[in-house]
Amino acid sequence: MANHGPMHWRGDRTGAYTAPSAQPNQGAFNEVEAFKQFNPAFVDLLGRPTQLTSAEMQQFSNFILQVTYPPNPVRHLDNSLTPAQRAGRDFFFNTTSFFHGPCGACHRLDPNANPGEGPFKGFFGTDGRSSFDAEPLFPKVPHLRNMYQKVGMFGAGFTSGLQPPDPFLGEQVRGFGFNSDGAIPDMFRFNSGFDVIPENPVGIPNSPEGIAAKRNMEQYMLAFESNMAPIVGQQVTHTASNTFGVLPRIQLLRARAEAGECDLVAKGQVAQLEVGFVYQGAGQFKGDRAVLPSISGEALQLLVSAGGGVLTYTCTPPGSGQRIGIDRDLDGFLDGDERKFGTNPADPDSHP
Repeated sequence: MANHGPMHWRGDRTGAYTAPSAQPNQGAFNEVEAFKQFNPAFVDLLGRPTQLTSAEMQQFSNFILQVTYPPNPVRHLDNSLTPAQRAGRDFFFNTTSFFHGPCGACHRLDPNANPGEGPFKGFFGTDGRSSFDAEPLFPKVPHLRNMYQKVGMFGAGFTSGLQPPDPFLGEQVRGFGFNSDGAIPDMFRFNSGFDVIPENPVGIPNSPEGIAAKRNMEQYMLAFESNMAPIVGQQVTHTASNTFGVLPRIQLLRARAEAGECDLVAKGQVAQLEVGFVYQGAGQFKGDRAVLPSISGEALQLLVSAGGGVLTYTCTPPGSGQRIGIDRDLDGFLDGDERKFGTNPADPDSHP
């Protein structure tokens, strides 16, 4: 929720009353104040006898705004798009389908927006503003990072653009679909809400090309960009017996680390010692012992293959490689050195 402005589908959970609105964190863009507006729900919705105290709500806000959207599991691990997804992306951002313009006119995508927000930078379908949709309400423009999570509710008893009702009500995977009321079963039907009709003369034409455009947009929106690149969280374990099988995946992890999409770490055992490494780029890994020089990726693989070792490579979130790979408590004393001297690598107050 960080860096995405007002909350709730109407955008009516907002800190707009606190200050003039300005990015990144003033007024309506103050996510801390917006989240605090949910406090009455503890009583009205959840049945708690009282609301949280101001201190408790502040703690909850501080916590929840550290939660980050996960990588999109539909998107290729190398962050590339299929031809259909690429065509859908081009249509989404470059072809007018409503009086606002193209879809991207409202659903803003800018992975580097508000760079001062660090790991929470970026707009992924919304910059926090609301839109006029020719309806009584002015809903907040929603983000699009979780479209794949809404697949599985079927059936629609209404038309969408030129699409007739869909009577299918088979086994349901989910109870909530697309749109603020969850009533739309799939992205193709949602996209059909922008068909060319008298009320929307610039809409998507009812033609094979128009149908293909809606299908392609559906594919793209299910693979929409997110805070974390698809490679984050991916792992592979290298042992003495599987070198050739895991090498392509290790190379992929290194390539995405070089692209800045993750911090690559390797943890395990080499020469019967517990070890950790973090990838520094240019083919070099830094180990968790200060006296040891950097080691090339190829040499590290050879140590495992020749010495009966085991290393698990993990693409961790950007900025976390030092902590996860070689200095767990970030006290400046590397984990291997702490183990050698008998201090606790997980306690910053315990070090050689």
